[in-house]
Amino acid sequence: MSFPAVRNDVVTRLRSVVLMRRLETISDIVLSGFQLSLYSVNERPLAYWYLTRVLEQHLACLDEIIEVLPNSMPRFEFQFRARYLTALQALSLALFAVTVKTMGSSWERLRLNFLRRYKWAFVHEYEDFDVPPVGHPNFLAFTTSCSVILQDKEFSPAEQAELAERLLTGSTTAPGRMAGPWTLDRMEFVSKMAEVCRDLRRLPKSMNGLQTWDVEQLVWDPDVRPWFPVMRNRS
Repeated sequence: MSFPAVRNDVVTRLRSVVLMRRLETISDIVLSGFQLSLYSVNERPLAYWYLTRVLEQHLACLDEIIEVLPNSMPRFEFQFRARYLTALQALSLALFAVTVKTMGSSWERLRLNFLRRYKWAFVHEYEDFDVPPVGHPNFLAFTTSCSVILQDKEFSPAEQAELAERLLTGSTTAPGRMAGPWTLDRMEFVSKMAEVCRDLRRLPKSMNGLQTWDVEQLVWDPDVRPWFPVMRNRS
């Protein structure tokens, strides 16, 4: 007995489902570094940059999965996750941009710190596979991104924070956005993330403004905010 092929069947997206779980794990590892105060001043830009890259791949997986889901609670849930991760990516990109100028070490020292911090990505077992691993950090790509972001005078860290806030506040009215037994917890989490965005809207309006902007206004305290800094009021 044969069955007709179903176009855009969810089964065809199993690769994306598996990759999504892997990318979620990598994001958790990067974010845990902020929660545990592991990153030095020189490492924060790399961590935020790496997170934006991982989230980009994660969002691509979500897009492929959402494409084949019917209008139902699972689809609404994945759409909510996509909005949230896009907001998280926008905040991470903004903070990568404003912390780049805090790096005081040489590229060689930064590279050594990079290899030490992400040593899990360079274990020799990966050499047994012909297919390159997905989601691994790339120091050369990081150095290129540093140069590009500093030269992009039109890029606005503040606008990235505003975009993140719009995405988060809009997610509270999306269909099925708060379903399940964790409704109140999710609503509280989204509210706190939106508060972070409102605070970070005081970031520079452009990369030109970054030249005279006091980065010391940013204070990382995981007891207050686990992933993102608090902006100190200027006296």
